[in-house]
Formats: sequence, structure tokens, C-alpha cells
Amino acid sequence: MAIHSKQKPFAILVRNPVSGQGNPEEIEQIIAEVFSKKGWSYTTLQTGKESDIGKAFQSLLEKATLVVAIGGDGTVAEAAQFILNSSVPLAIVPTGSANILAQELHIPLDVRQSVELALSCPSVRKIDAMRTETGVFLLQIGIGLDARMIRDTPRSEKRIWGRFAYLKTLLLKLFTHHATRYTIAVDGRNFRIKALQVLVANAGVLGMPPFTWGDQINPSDGILDLCIVKTPSLQDYAFRLLKWLRGTYKEGPIIRYERITRKVTIASDKPLSIQADGEIIGKTPITVEVVPQAITVVVPLPVE
Repeated sequence: MAIHSKQKPFAILVRNPVSGQGNPEEIEQIIAEVFSKKGWSYTTLQTGKESDIGKAFQSLLEKATLVVAIGGDGTVAEAAQFILNSSVPLAIVPTGSANILAQELHIPLDVRQSVELALSCPSVRKIDAMRTETGVFLLQIGIGLDARMIRDTPRSEKRIWGRFAYLKTLLLKLFTHHATRYTIAVDGRNFRIKALQVLVANAGVLGMPPFTWGDQINPSDGILDLCIVKTPSLQDYAFRLLKWLRGTYKEGPIIRYERITRKVTIASDKPLSIQADGEIIGKTPITVEVVPQAITVVVPLPVE
């Protein structure tokens, strides 16, 4: 699906100046070159803790052909909240530490290739979203080991080591992390469970292929997947965990899955940090609603 317009096409670029890897000046130069070559104009809005781009974004959206998120998964989520259920497509230029959504949608991790893909718009895909009190998210909302890992990984290390900075923190936290009791309501059905990790997943990729939360997780199916890592025995913990992360082990002693069609509420016996698309957004409890087919994303043509 190509983008056509009689007027010069215009894009809103959403960018976090302190996010991700790479040389910011080099990235900006590539963007300027490709946009000029393709005959596009653009305005850049910067995100971050001190930024409030909502009003500026809405004033520009009426004339926008495209919204481009330049950064990591948190930047993509921030851009997405402004175009929820909009006809304006979202393109991703992945310059973050993990770039999980780009991997999920097979978007090139190279800056120039992803910008060229964005402006050529060969195809689009509608994906679901997760809505909470704090915002809209597209990937995963996690409570437990992943939130500790994200909370305790310094931004300076992420800029140097990328996704491997998370792996270092994970290994340090793995053997000091304890299970917690949760009260969970899935589409109105309540249960209690003791778990090491609870995660609401809209996409399956975990950090990098082949690691995955489950090959049944589809960001376009109108359903979210609740993944619960239960307390395993010490004898089979490492073996089963490795098989599960590689996507070769299904539901059983270590993991439980629940399908979410409307919403899920997760509470814990003590307040725990929550990560959403790689950012800490608060503490439990949390309610997550399904927003089906919420965002139109530019993707490559499917491989036949």
C-alpha cells in the first residue's frame, strides 16, 4: 500500500533525544537526506520526562500523512497514544536498546533502510493496543523479574551495550528474585496464584529471537495473552526455562497462559514495579484493556 498525495507529503517525527543507541547527529543526517530525496517535509517533536507534546501533536495531525517514531519501544508507544484508532499510519525507525516491536514486525534495524521503508510504505498492518490509566502500550506489560531488570539497568549501560545491558542485570537479579502471590481477574474471572513473573503480552518476541513468550501470541488478533511464570522446582527450573524461552516448551509446570478478550486486573500482595514497553510506569495494581486493531503500522511486504 503506497502513500499518494497531490500535495507534498508531511510527516510528524516523534523522537526521544536521550533514548537508544547510535550517533544522534548521524541519525538526523540520514533522516534529512532520505526525506529530501523522497520529496517529503517533516516536523520533529521531542519526547521525554520534561516534554508535553500532546497539543503540538494534535495541531499537526490533521495535515500529517505519516507519523514516524524514532527511538526505542517506549518512544513508539508514546507516538502511538496520539494516533489511537486514527487512519494516519505509524512508521518505526528503531534506534532503541531492544526494538522488540520492530523485530516482531520484521522492520529493518538499519536506520536508513527503516526510513526508506517508512516513506515508501509498501504495506501496512493493523495491530492491537493495551490501554491503562497511564497510557497506551503495544508490546508487553510485565510485573516481576522483567520490571526489576528494566528498573535497575542504567541508561548509560543501555547506550553502550544495547539489549545485552539488560541481560547483565537479568543474570544479577535471577537468583535473588522471589515469587509473589497475585490476585488476577481475567475478563471478570478471578484467581490467586504464586508466580515469579506475570506478563500481559501483545507481542511474543522476548529481547531477541529465538527467545519468545509464546509462538501463539499475535499482535493483530484482537486478544492479549497473560503469561504467568509459576514457581518451579529447583530440579527442572533451568531446563524448562530454557526450552520455554526458545519457544519449544508449552504450558505446563512452569508457565500458565490465559487469553484476554476484554481486560485483566493484576494485584499483588505487596506493591511491585510495573514495566510497559520497556519503561517503568508505576506499581501494582493495574488494569489493562484490549483495544483491537488500534494502530496502523508501516511494515515490509510479506515474504512469499
